[in-house]
Amino acid sequence: MKFQKEHLKKDYKIIILVVLAMVLYLGLGTLLFESPCPLRKITGIPCPGCGLTRACFLAVQFKFGEATQMHLFWIAVAIVLIAWVIIRYFIADENTYAKAMKILIKVIFVICILMMIYYLYRMITVFPMREPMLFDKHSLLHMIGVY
Repeated sequence: MKFQKEHLKKDYKIIILVVLAMVLYLGLGTLLFESPCPLRKITGIPCPGCGLTRACFLAVQFKFGEATQMHLFWIAVAIVLIAWVIIRYFIADENTYAKAMKILIKVIFVICILMMIYYLYRMITVFPMREPMLFDKHSLLHMIGVY
């Protein structure tokens, strides 16, 4: 396996834009609405990915236990990201690359299904008692009296 510099040359602008978009989204959402999650700010109910960003930040700080308590699927995100980097930047053969990407997409699909099951489990067992599965009393629907 040899590092594919030409892929990085093609991707670096997109990577920078994606990172900037994520920083703006998270930053502005948190600054303006105290949470970057539109579902939580409108309904008050946490979304399936609630706590995933915080879990990833905790994992980057080597606080793996806290990260796992915040959201178990930070591990899947890390594995998928590492797999994508390996596939994108270290596989030169186009056929192998295409097969690996198809497999990765299927894995991501399965992870999404498992994440929904995990969300239902957390909604039944944890909501609204523990962060990040708390009800937001400052949500739009709660403030206008829907519930």
